[in-house]
Amino acid sequence: MTTYTENLAIPSSAMPYGGTATATRNLTVGDTITASFDQEAPGTTQQGYLDTEDNNIVFTLVNCTISPTSVKNRGSFTITPTTSGSNYSCNGVLVYYLPGGHQ
Repeated sequence: MTTYTENLAIPSSAMPYGGTATATRNLTVGDTITASFDQEAPGTTQQGYLDTEDNNIVFTLVNCTISPTSVKNRGSFTITPTTSGSNYSCNGVLVYYLPGGHQ
């Protein structure tokens, strides 16, 4: 059993444009991935909004689970495939709101 680590960082320059980060990993039975998702921001105030507001990442999971099930920006989570020999995917989307009604 091996645990792999993926750090998915999106630079602040992509923030207004829906930036994305992807990683692909082939696993064998019993392997897991520990991942973290970081939407960076140009300043500490903006980063605070991303990290602490109601900005949970919304996941779409195929043949896998995540733990914990509620993840915020810069939080770590573990991806575990649930079916042997099948493709799995874990897609996360962070929708963020900045002061003044911008998102």
